[in-house]
Amino acid sequence: MSESTSIASYQEAMIEGLISSLHLKVLQYFESRPGEPICQGEVSRHFKDVTSSFQPRFKELERNGAIEVVGTKIDTLTRRTVKMYQLTRKMPKKNIKIPRKVKLARALAERLGGDAVGYLNVAEYCLKKLRE
Repeated sequence: MSESTSIASYQEAMIEGLISSLHLKVLQYFESRPGEPICQGEVSRHFKDVTSSFQPRFKELERNGAIEVVGTKIDTLTRRTVKMYQLTRKMPKKNIKIPRKVKLARALAERLGGDAVGYLNVAEYCLKKLRE
């Protein structure tokens, strides 16, 4: 069951491997503009992303119920019709995509005896490195 959420909850979900750091950036951008529909291009331009790495994140977040399509508009820069998305305030229902380093952290935690605190420390370290 999905539940209402906040950025703190999304950060916890990232540590648990439910969402990646790019998913978190997208969700944080939505939070910075509450109630305002947002297109993929706006997020890519905001983060100066020339590799289109945010485009698949929108589909993954939509598939998981974290965002939803609320209409279309003409993008002011590209002059193309684009989908507009809005935050649903629901937690992802399942793992969207688990970063490789989080998988490695889990494997390391299992070797260390499955210590939950140790796992979280290793996962946080790995995610910090992902963001650098």
